[in-house]
Amino acid sequence: MVAMDNSDPGLPSWLQGVISSKKIKQTSSLYVDGSDVREQLRDPSYLVRLSAARAISAWVDVPMNEDRENVLRSLISNSGERFGVRDEDVEVRTAAAEALGSMSRGSGDARVRDALLELLPDNDWTVRRAALRSLSAVSSQIGDEAVEQQLMHLFTSSDWRCRAVGAEGLELLCARGCVPRGRSDDAKEVLLAALVDEDWAVRKAAASALSKVVDIGDEACLRGLVRAGSRDADWRVRKQALLAVGDVAARGCEVAVGGLLLGLEDADVAPTSSALDISSRQDRDVRATAVRMLERVAFQGDQRVLAALRRCLAAENNLDHASNKFVEALEASLKDA
Repeated sequence: MVAMDNSDPGLPSWLQGVISSKKIKQTSSLYVDGSDVREQLRDPSYLVRLSAARAISAWVDVPMNEDRENVLRSLISNSGERFGVRDEDVEVRTAAAEALGSMSRGSGDARVRDALLELLPDNDWTVRRAALRSLSAVSSQIGDEAVEQQLMHLFTSSDWRCRAVGAEGLELLCARGCVPRGRSDDAKEVLLAALVDEDWAVRKAAASALSKVVDIGDEACLRGLVRAGSRDADWRVRKQALLAVGDVAARGCEVAVGGLLLGLEDADVAPTSSALDISSRQDRDVRATAVRMLERVAFQGDQRVLAALRRCLAAENNLDHASNKFVEALEASLKDA
């Protein structure tokens, strides 16, 4: 019997896949022998390269040795090569970015950081997302100014996906303590400006990130979030902004309570400026979020809040299409008061 090779151009694609799958099974069991993995990262079949990159993600507990170091270099690859994070295949680049995050978690390795930073402007969304998550995993707890600056630079991109990735990246870094809360005025200003971005996904990501970036009680941030929570044309942004208000506001904050009461009505909404905006005025999801955040922010027994909740409950019960979920949220809030 003649051995077949999946790189043979005369073989149909389905047969090449079957042959490659045998290599995939072999690759999945490789945890220490880096020479085989490095070879398979350069295999003609993208399925084999993909399998090798995914297998590397399981090397979390393997101590750093010569094999591991060589595999790391193969993933990063040189500028003239098309392997690892520079592979021509989107899935392989994504898996390579994820593998770098797994192998180098918490290391602060500048080589890995720089390789991942180069992926942030990638044309494919999944690659950017994988690079972003790995960056947050690799960055050291003491912070990494280069990562923060690169993420903020993404806000200058004409591609909304890059701007959204920038906001999500800042949020992830802050959540891990890499950018201490309240320590980055530059990030705060960039995110506040992004609250009025032309794309709803960027505005939503910015609202979420602000809840992790700024100090509790930051009034400038709260005013920006309240404006987004009550006026934004898209209900998804309004909901996220109200959630952020609840995270940033101190108990009894008048700016926050006033903004959440506006969200409870969800009536004074700006007209849509983009075909992608979904307005959904007086959206129950937005209003239910306002109820939950009022419970967190308003003082117990606040008569202004209680009166607003009762009005909402009466109005909702008079509707033929009343939302049981919204009614239950209102009743629970009034009961606890």
